[in-house]
Amino acid sequence: MQIARDFVADVSGDPENLQLEEVALSQDKSKIEVVYSFNKKLVNPNSLQKALGLEGLRSFKKVVIDSSSEEVLGMYNWSYETRQAA
Repeated sequence: MQIARDFVADVSGDPENLQLEEVALSQDKSKIEVVYSFNKKLVNPNSLQKALGLEGLRSFKKVVIDSSSEEVLGMYNWSYETRQAA
């Protein structure tokens, strides 16, 4: 999963508190899907976020890797609401 971790770090600018959340192999075994989460600092927090002391949000990214070539095919936003059951 180092490939996915390095990709997220490169694209997101060395994110804070990067954690592995989920790993799945597609049914045809051609792709590996890896989900990482990290803290993302709020650039312009609104007044409610300031009042609540929220300085950042948790961001989730799904990285899809070709299982034979180990090439990254894409990175997508991920959330529990759009998660598919295994």
